[in-house]
Amino acid sequence: MGAAFIIVVARATLYRPRYRLEEVIQCVRKLEITDLSLLFDPAEEWALRTLSSERDFRGAQRERLHLALEYLRRIGHNAEIIQTWAGTLYENIRLKPREDFTVQDLLVWEVLEVATEVRMCHLVAVIKISLWVLLRAHLWPGPLMPRLSRLRMVGEVDLVKKYRVLVQGSTSLSRTYGRDYYEQLFAAL
Repeated sequence: MGAAFIIVVARATLYRPRYRLEEVIQCVRKLEITDLSLLFDPAEEWALRTLSSERDFRGAQRERLHLALEYLRRIGHNAEIIQTWAGTLYENIRLKPREDFTVQDLLVWEVLEVATEVRMCHLVAVIKISLWVLLRAHLWPGPLMPRLSRLRMVGEVDLVKKYRVLVQGSTSLSRTYGRDYYEQLFAAL
């Protein structure tokens, strides 16, 4: 047990993965924010609940639970990749006084901060939805069945909006590398 702890600490402190923008573009997974927003939209869920038969709604809700889990996994994956990239860039500016930051340095700081927040919110949402899938929540009685729209808010953070900010920030940061990189990352995300 002690050896495992030493290995984990050594890996976390000595080995830090680094990403270049080219690797970020290759590694991120496509996620349409409009689809994500629609999946977590309370009005959409209410319409599905009221306009469908109970059997149809349960089947649709099962599919939606699994789709939400996949979308959340993509959010977590993309946030991790972007956070690692921003962390790599941050290593170059970490000793710089904040008042000497350039626009690019401020973007790095913002993207790193937002990516960290998205990852934390993602973790809470994945734990919730994993429990719902494991406990087959789509089969629970109507009033007890969880609503996907409630996953949108994690604490006081709107996960969809925060992910949108992450995408906008990271694509803005990629623009400092040139228009081609911006277009490639925008298309990849």
